[in-house]
Amino acid sequence: MKRTPFFHTTLIVLAAITISVVLDTYLTSGFEIGSDRIRVVDGDTVAIGDVTYRLTGYDTPETYLPRCAFEKDLGQRATNRLQALISSVETIRIEPTGRDDYYGRELAGMMVNALNVGEILISEGLARPYSGGKRLGWCG
Repeated sequence: MKRTPFFHTTLIVLAAITISVVLDTYLTSGFEIGSDRIRVVDGDTVAIGDVTYRLTGYDTPETYLPRCAFEKDLGQRATNRLQALISSVETIRIEPTGRDDYYGRELAGMMVNALNVGEILISEGLARPYSGGKRLGWCG
């Protein structure tokens, strides 16, 4: 049986669709992990084992080399609050985006009791919305 170019093209398209579905399922499905396995780096960064995640959708003040006392204080409060949110439950949901940031950290969302931690920190005045690009300063 002779196979036509249409047959080969169809096979390639089906393979591409299958790979796309598998990757999409992996990247968007996320995973749950015990809260005791998460180390808080700062208000918008956590580490699990050797992997560091930059949490998406929000920005908190810097705790490493802050530019003023206000930034240092608010950054520490945001870090403490993220730690408290994580410690308040047994499992956390991490939703990787499949992308890395400028510093090589994996970008991911984090959910605590089905609530986005970024939205919680923003609502409490400890963070502000952020979707990438240049960040605003925290010091007057």
